[in-house]
Amino acid sequence: MLTTGGIVLTVLSTATATTTSHKHRMVHLIVDRVRVASTVSATELQLMHLLLLLLLLHRLRMAMVVVVMMSLRSLMMMRLLRLILLEPLLLMLQMLLLLMHWLVLLRMVIEFVLLGVLPIP
Repeated sequence: MLTTGGIVLTVLSTATATTTSHKHRMVHLIVDRVRVASTVSATELQLMHLLLLLLLLHRLRMAMVVVVMMSLRSLMMMRLLRLILLEPLLLMLQMLLLLMHWLVLLRMVIEFVLLGVLPIP
């Protein structure tokens, strides 16, 4: 069985991986482990995917925030506290990640235009 603590330890070892291909291999290993674990809830799975995306984008500080959120979530037992505190933060982090994806795409388009690869209409 894979617990939240095991997930956090595996993710932290992924953060120390040196090459991107090594990180990709670790990510696939983690996702496979999470899929077979019956102790992982849907919210933890969402946090895990968000954390892996942050690690692949080399956003270690934000990844540490998600690790802290995962630790806090395991401490919170009352549904009301979880709804009030964790769910809005998770939604906000997902929106921030989506914005980061769009900014990376925009930066790539601007770089291609400046390099002359994409013609300006």
